[in-house]
Amino acid sequence: MSLITALCTAVIAGGPITLLSAPTVTLRWTHTVEGSAWEEDYVAEAGALRLVEARISRIGAGMEPPAGARRVGNIWHYVPDLPLLPRVDLANSAHGGGYDLCWGGECVALKAIAPGNQPVALVAHPCDLAQAYPAAPDGYGWAQR
Repeated sequence: MSLITALCTAVIAGGPITLLSAPTVTLRWTHTVEGSAWEEDYVAEAGALRLVEARISRIGAGMEPPAGARRVGNIWHYVPDLPLLPRVDLANSAHGGGYDLCWGGECVALKAIAPGNQPVALVAHPCDLAQAYPAAPDGYGWAQR
């Protein structure tokens, strides 16, 4: 009989791992040039992350949604054709608006976990709720999912 370990999403930022207490996380940000909102949903699976859906609030130069994308209201939805990702590296620049991470119905600014200009990666990690980052107390949603 094999023991199945639950997977969560973790943030690695130069120091200890910050565990987000959920296997699914949404990464969101605003494009610094076009000002359009972007979201990507990741799920921890088989020791890696799978990008299961992406959304763009509006298109701009070089930011057209791929073939097969569907428009729901003002949001373009699509499923990227990518393999499992061992990690997702984030620019985490202090010059842009920054990223938000959402899980369990709550969101927190990445800068609350890792200061800007510090390399950051999202990875799959075995869950250990004793070390998990608590959900943000003042979560906010994105209109029209």
